[in-house]
Amino acid sequence: MKESGFKHAESELLVQALKELGRERADAALREKLKQTIPAGDWAKLVRDTKPASAWIHEIIREIAEEATA
Repeated sequence: MKESGFKHAESELLVQALKELGRERADAALREKLKQTIPAGDWAKLVRDTKPASAWIHEIIREIAEEATA
């Protein structure tokens, strides 16, 4: 699936970064860095915007968003 057509530029960057790194490199350290880098208030829009992304990418984004906003 081609990862494009997102409403927010941040979504495109996040999806592309995760795609390049791969599922196995999206470890706890990376997730923590993303939580620190992306404001908690932005996660809801990122989750909504990245629904068309590959399932594993969207799942990681959703999990990080839950942790970041908990």
